[in-house]
Amino acid sequence: MSSLLDSIKEKGSRLPPKQYELARFIVNNYASLAYANTVELARMASVSEATIIRLAYSLGFRGFPELQQAIRELIHENGTGSLSRYALGSLEDLKECAFCFTFELEKRILDEAFAAIDKTTFDAAVEMICKAPSVVVVGTSFNESLAHYAGNYLHVIKENVRIITDLGAREYQVLQEIPKGTVALVYSFPRYPKKTQSVVSLLQKKKVPMIGITDNVLSPIASQVEKLFLVPQQFITFIDPYAAVMALTHSLLLGVFMKDPEKSRRRVRDYDQFLKSENVHLKDSVDISDLI
Repeated sequence: MSSLLDSIKEKGSRLPPKQYELARFIVNNYASLAYANTVELARMASVSEATIIRLAYSLGFRGFPELQQAIRELIHENGTGSLSRYALGSLEDLKECAFCFTFELEKRILDEAFAAIDKTTFDAAVEMICKAPSVVVVGTSFNESLAHYAGNYLHVIKENVRIITDLGAREYQVLQEIPKGTVALVYSFPRYPKKTQSVVSLLQKKKVPMIGITDNVLSPIASQVEKLFLVPQQFITFIDPYAAVMALTHSLLLGVFMKDPEKSRRRVRDYDQFLKSENVHLKDSVDISDLI
């Protein structure tokens, strides 16, 4: 067991209530805390910065930097070699109410992902996308659906969006021809598709700045992206819990939309007119431009 967990286990019962709450938060969420400073950790755990400093001393550290280092060591010790399983009741309970467990899990991940979002990082990521002459959205294998969701909607409000969900001759040529200033949005979740890493390597060689959405600071893309968003993952079965990933993606899309609302509205109206001219939908009386 890590020295941090040892210290919390040994001293936890003697900690003041606020420090105890913070210690529990760290134990339950350490995988998302490697780069959290005192301000961010205080916000995420709903405690004061003073409580963080006091807990560090209570656990035997000389300050927050040592506590943060202990958190990082804990992450490295546990690694990302296995999938985190969501604590269930009995199999009979699961059979009785599958949607209860699923919604409970997704809500928990949504709360953790929301708490982990840094507004400065979020705003910078939106700015990167808006200023880029071209955007490449990457997601392969079981992450492909995320790339399509982000890329298809982003393409409505922004020009020159490319979706990469594989790596063959066509995709390689697309990556070779992207213009200077291109930004990439990359999705990589367990078990981290190899093709995504190959695409990321190609993007790195072309010095393309990347925004990464993944589950852990030890994810293969974490050290390769300029802006990193962490959405923790837990599993009931092999099925990916993507509600929080979709919510984060939706937020980024809305952020891009609101950077230039008039331009976005114009592009949405043009797109809607095209869909109507092609008779794409059964119910064309719904005007999506009314929503904006």
